[in-house]
Amino acid sequence: MIFAVYTLLRKLIRLLLRSKPLLVLTLFALVIMFNALLFYWAEAIAGGRRDIDLFESLYWSIITSATVGYGDITPKTAAGKLVAMEATVTGIAMFTLLVSTIAEEFLSSAMKRAMGLGRLRRVDLLVIGDTEACREVIEEVRRARPQWRIGWILPEQPPSPPRDVEFVVGDPSDDETLRRGGVERAEHVVICLGDDSKAIHTVLAIRRLRRDVPIAALANTRRAEELLRTAGASMVVPARIVGRALASAIFEPTVTRFIEEVAAVRSAADLKEYSVSVEEEGASLGEVARSVEASDRGARYVPLAVVRGREIVFSPSSDFRLRRGDRVVFLKSRSGGGKERSQQPGEG
Repeated sequence: MIFAVYTLLRKLIRLLLRSKPLLVLTLFALVIMFNALLFYWAEAIAGGRRDIDLFESLYWSIITSATVGYGDITPKTAAGKLVAMEATVTGIAMFTLLVSTIAEEFLSSAMKRAMGLGRLRRVDLLVIGDTEACREVIEEVRRARPQWRIGWILPEQPPSPPRDVEFVVGDPSDDETLRRGGVERAEHVVICLGDDSKAIHTVLAIRRLRRDVPIAALANTRRAEELLRTAGASMVVPARIVGRALASAIFEPTVTRFIEEVAAVRSAADLKEYSVSVEEEGASLGEVARSVEASDRGARYVPLAVVRGREIVFSPSSDFRLRRGDRVVFLKSRSGGGKERSQQPGEG
């Protein structure tokens, strides 16, 4: 029993020493209680007053310490007056300390957030990196999922901190930085670092903290693709896609324009992924496509591919039989839509 009490007291003392506001609030409460007991002893016990009890003494201590002084309860004895003088002095000091500590805590918290040194409480998507790809990810996700809370881990302090996204600054491969970024509660993680080595170490660090969170990572080299998958990335996006798009822009500019349009969230057309359910096992692709269209009136869904495990079936026929777990890639467009955007100067 004594050991349990001793252990509890040690934990409480450590907690108080770690938190300045909690320590000051505890001291404030102790001073109020101490003055209340002194006043009760001086007036009720030593002075013999029957109109003073513990509650009245506590009320008097708070009012006196706050320098309000309603005058409804006043000391009658010399000891009580000495307690009143002491309570006024200590009360002013403790109230000043309490208010200044609370103000300092709020200011410190605001400064930490502005400098990226705070802690993100809850995020749905955690973006890690300082490349332009990261900003593109944030903008696209905002259009597709405006209700999501997005957190951003930046390796270095930016010249102009982002005002529209909560962020933290620190080494993304460090466990404490990841915890401050909210990785332990994030639903998805996107890594878009310019340094492949740092990206690999970041994936490994995340997997130490979270084995279940989906991680999409950008790979700048072929070697990095393999290493990122080995480290635990759920999906690796190779940077060479950009090179292929640039080559297509030279020889097949319409293909590049098509890719740009369908990759954007808000455009005339969009690419959609659909997972085949248990109930739909054995159904034809045409039947599933009609069912999807019926649930999204005004839209047309054209199947482009079926992904089955590691196999991808391109341009499947409408009578292609689906299995549970298959994922169908549709090109979604509005019926009667497909409106061309207004031609920009310089476009052929």
